[in-house]
This record gives sequence, C-alpha cells and structure tokens, in this order.
Amino acid sequence: MEQNNYNNIQVQEDPLPAMPPLIICDSAIALWNAATDTAQFHINHGVVLPPEPIRITVEEKCWVTLMALQREEELKDTLRYLEKAWREIEEVRKLLGIQTTSIEGPM
Repeated sequence: MEQNNYNNIQVQEDPLPAMPPLIICDSAIALWNAATDTAQFHINHGVVLPPEPIRITVEEKCWVTLMALQREEELKDTLRYLEKAWREIEEVRKLLGIQTTSIEGPM
C-alpha cells in the first residue's frame, strides 16, 4: 500500500497490470468456424452419425476451448435476459388482463 501525504488516504495498488487483448491464431478461428458450421448442419439436417473429430494441435485446442467458454458465457447471459423478458411480459399480461394461450413459456 502507498500512503498519500496530502490527505492521509491509503491507496492499494493493483497487483496485476492490465493485460492486452488476446489475439487468437487464424487457424483456431478457422477450426472454430468449421466446427460451428458442421454442428449447425448436423442439427438442421438431423444427422445422427457420430461426428468425426477435427484434427487440431494442442495450441489450437487451447484457443478453441477459450472460445467455447466465452460462447457459453454469452449464451448464459442471453438466456438470463430472455428469462427476465419472459417474466416481464407475463407480468404485463396479468396487469392488463390479457390471456394468451398460444404461446408456450420458457423451456
């Protein structure tokens, strides 16, 4: 801790310097995009065969793991937003006396 002599306030210095943004290697981005496209195709066309693993290096696997974790966090945030919005519209319908039977609630 450092002490400011002017007004006797103690200031705690940040132990970790700000890190620059990570620059993901192009091959990891290409692999991520290929895997995403393949997964979307499998889902949209009902492909039930086990997927053939894409060959990747250890470094690329580290990058795509980080990308997957980031995507999961984004999806969790989106889900929280949608759940809150759904509760809000349900409350609005109650307050206004609107009954809607054709819409299903969140999963």
